[in-house]
Amino acid sequence: INAEYMGSPKIARKEVESLIASQLVSPPTDDPSYCCQSLLTAVSSGVLGVKDVLRPLKKPLKGDPPHMQIAALNILEGLMKRGPMSLKLEVAGKKWTDRLIKAGGTPALRQHVQEMILRWCQWYMAEPQLYSAFTAVFEKIV
Repeated sequence: INAEYMGSPKIARKEVESLIASQLVSPPTDDPSYCCQSLLTAVSSGVLGVKDVLRPLKKPLKGDPPHMQIAALNILEGLMKRGPMSLKLEVAGKKWTDRLIKAGGTPALRQHVQEMILRWCQWYMAEPQLYSAFTAVFEKIV
């Protein structure tokens, strides 16, 4: 996300959408680290909130082709790994956990979601609210 746009939330949101759209059509082997770091910079700078950064990931999880859904999940996982607690709590909320439960229309996609959620359970064992939310998701998808 360009520094000159960081002063304008409207332009920053468009930049976020464009960055995520670009990552979704990248080869599956592409590492989403740059994308995630750029998104988190927008949040940490205060220009955008966590919902602004998560919003463009909703549509791909609903019904895009499986490779795009996996790319969206990889971005989400990168955000969960490096993001602030407010982002993690948002993803642990009912709306996002329901999205994760519904994602996984193919066996490979379902397995990807299961493995990701299991990692989150392991990462957040010491965070009761996150751990219980992701454990509940895992139990619903296995």
